[in-house]
Amino acid sequence: MSFSLSGLPAFDYRQPASLKEALELLSAETAAQAYSGGTDLFPRIRSRQFHPHLLVDLKSIQDFPATQLTKTGELLINPQISLAHLLPWLHDFAGGEVLSSAILQLGTPSLRNRATLAGNLCNASPAADSIAPLMALNSRLVLQSCQTSREVRVEDFLLSPGKTVCRQDELLTAIILPIQPANSRGVYLKIGRNRAADLSICGVAVLLSPDESAVSGTKAEVVVSGANPIPIKILAAREYLAGYQPDQAVFQHTARLAAQAVQPISDLRSSAAYRQAMVYELTLQALTACFTAFGEKPIR
Repeated sequence: MSFSLSGLPAFDYRQPASLKEALELLSAETAAQAYSGGTDLFPRIRSRQFHPHLLVDLKSIQDFPATQLTKTGELLINPQISLAHLLPWLHDFAGGEVLSSAILQLGTPSLRNRATLAGNLCNASPAADSIAPLMALNSRLVLQSCQTSREVRVEDFLLSPGKTVCRQDELLTAIILPIQPANSRGVYLKIGRNRAADLSICGVAVLLSPDESAVSGTKAEVVVSGANPIPIKILAAREYLAGYQPDQAVFQHTARLAAQAVQPISDLRSSAAYRQAMVYELTLQALTACFTAFGEKPIR
């Protein structure tokens, strides 16, 4: 079936009923593109950044793994589930608030009713709000082709802006959030040009988990998005925070480590210097909020 819609180049369209059929279509057509919500894809097609010959609509596929808590306590996420419908699953999942706080800042309610976590990942935008929280949670992705299935970490999935390790003949069939220690706490903070569902200038995800071996009593993951070609996990921040009792001076030094680790660019939305300054401020705010929620007394 061929389509030519106003404002879009002509393309062929298929709506497979099974995963096998979708994978066969992608394997046979090198200029095919799969999608579910389409909230990232269609603006790119309309602006002529991308021109697939074939669009493969995944919404009717019934045999993707269902969103569920596995026997080991991991959260397995169906790639078709909308961001809005994913939120209740995150409510009682330890550390899930780092992702849910990002989802609630991602676009408008109407967009969240269509957009998917899988689409946000595969678009691989440096400013994608969901990727930093997924990295903080040490999430894994299942990539499947007609012949094979493999798992990759989110940080290994991303190569560069708009580029991933997902091959033309593969689909992202599941997102796996590993079980987190009880009482884990997280938050995602971002800044845009305005509060009206604007793209992120930069964002910071922080996830804290209990760790009795650390001086601080916690293990901290700090991930920055929008200020690097791909989101970056600040390993120096994790190591530093483990070695000190949390206070404002420790948070300030950690925020400086995060700001020093990024390589921001200047573009129409922000200067590189402003992005770097905001990485510092957002990291400081996120650490203060997380340690307070974790059970520490408010830091003064």
